Amino acid sequence: MKQNKFVEWLKSPKSDFVLLVIVLVLLNVVALNGFFRFDLTSSRSYSLSKSSKQVVKTLEEPLCVKVFFSKNLPSPYNTIEQYLKDLLVEYKGAANNNFSYEFYNMDKEESQKIASEYRIRQKQIQEVKDNEVGFKNVYMGLALVYADTIEVLDDISNPNGLEYTLTNTMTKMINTTGALAGLEGRVKLTLYYSKALSDFGIKGFDRLESAVSSACNAVNKKNLDKIDFEVVDPDSETLDELAQKHCLLFSH
Repeated sequence: MKQNKFVEWLKSPKSDFVLLVIVLVLLNVVALNGFFRFDLTSSRSYSLSKSSKQVVKTLEEPLCVKVFFSKNLPSPYNTIEQYLKDLLVEYKGAANNNFSYEFYNMDKEESQKIASEYRIRQKQIQEVKDNEVGFKNVYMGLALVYADTIEVLDDISNPNGLEYTLTNTMTKMINTTGALAGLEGRVKLTLYYSKALSDFGIKGFDRLESAVSSACNAVNKKNLDKIDFEVVDPDSETLDELAQKHCLLFSH
């Protein structure tokens, strides 16, 4: 008799709310023990493209995405970090074991120091608070580390095209690493620098060597330190050889 009354109660509208609560509790239990992601948008805007999946699926070296984003960003920046998290979860789901990512707490001084080491700087954004427009310094960048190469995206202020930018950057790093890894020996960069030209008072000439050296070091960091840099102050005979070899015109 009691069983029949319970069945009748389940069929009645009164049971709908209780059943809804039970379903929600069960869904929360499932969510705590597993991760499920469904893209129900008509354009599948939260799903990776085939090319993106292929890039991370075939990684031959560890690739890590280090994310440096400030908390509690004002609108319209407050949704970018979550979008980036969702995007990286998608990459992780499609990738092999060589892909990883890490979000840093930018309230910590240690995280700010690490961001500085990757040359990720704070940027200034507008913030409306209590009907007053002010400015706030925030971090909105990331660094991709693949093998010995590093690429930095330090101004992620818009989610549009972010997947394309990330995948394109990864592809470039992979191709560069593969090309340089296959080289026999090292790449030699020579700056032919006639110091006698300093007598002519050419603006910026005294900074030329250091500028080229700094540029070479920056490129080297992204290219497995394959480049050797040297400076040569050529004599007249060397100048003639260079002129013939490279079809240059020199004035003695």
